[in-house]
Amino acid sequence: MNRATFAFIVFMGVVVAFLGAMTDYLHDSYTRAEKARKEAVALADARQQTIDDMTQRQRQNAAL
Repeated sequence: MNRATFAFIVFMGVVVAFLGAMTDYLHDSYTRAEKARKEAVALADARQQTIDDMTQRQRQNAAL
């Protein structure tokens, strides 16, 4: 095996390791963003339910 082949194999190993690390990083980033999005949606739903409840109570009080 000559030096060029060895250098190419080492280079490809480094590329594969880099791509693996980048994939892991991006997957973790996506997972964190998805969790934050779900929490934001749950909070928005809870706030909308509170607003709907307050509106209903105001209408009931106005009807009295």
